[in-house]
Amino acid sequence: MVEVRQYDIRPQPRQLADTELRDAFRVYMSPEAMKSEKITQGDWVTIQSVLNPQLYAIGLAWRFQENNAKSNCIKMHDCFRTMHGFEMKDKLTISKYQGEIKRIQEIIISDVTEEGKPLAPCIESNEDLEFCAAAALYNFEAIGPGFTFEAMPRAGSKKSRKRRFLIDQILPETEGASGEPNTIPHYFDRNSHVQLRDSTTPLLRSHPPPSREACRHQPTTQIEPQQADPNSRTARYR
Repeated sequence: MVEVRQYDIRPQPRQLADTELRDAFRVYMSPEAMKSEKITQGDWVTIQSVLNPQLYAIGLAWRFQENNAKSNCIKMHDCFRTMHGFEMKDKLTISKYQGEIKRIQEIIISDVTEEGKPLAPCIESNEDLEFCAAAALYNFEAIGPGFTFEAMPRAGSKKSRKRRFLIDQILPETEGASGEPNTIPHYFDRNSHVQLRDSTTPLLRSHPPPSREACRHQPTTQIEPQQADPNSRTARYR
């Protein structure tokens, strides 16, 4: 019987805002742990709570940045951890993700450049803001709801300034399994669309991530590997 290694959670410090999308899905591992799990940097991985197996997340394996990191620990950003319901005391297992990362058909965003303050007059049209947001989203390795990102409208006016957007909702090209949390990573390509939401635009109903309380009343199961479609984006981040 193959022994399943268990890992402690450690926070990954960052200089960016807690909700910043850049690098948000990275799960940091030691070289020894990567070798043991047959994982290389850039692989999509499933991390799962030992105590509550219904709590899981899909992240991007990344090598520890320090040389003296413990091999029985994995690091993640606090926003990623709390979004998926993990606690610092949890023990996790990690394995290579065998499914596919879904393409975004449409993404709905809000302008939160000066959240909590009267928004300064915007000289750009909604179309201009959607265009600059799309250009920024195209360069992210993974995208999920609840994160924020910055985008700079195209040059042409001295009054143009960098904007910050909140990802309100993601509408994937294909629907996920029933009950699948909407926090799983997606990718944005040239066929994906951006819609800038105003305060009067309602959001469509979507599946929230599983809560710890709900998981206590569900049967304990392990996640079954999914076979990736050979004609779609593979489980490995390119």
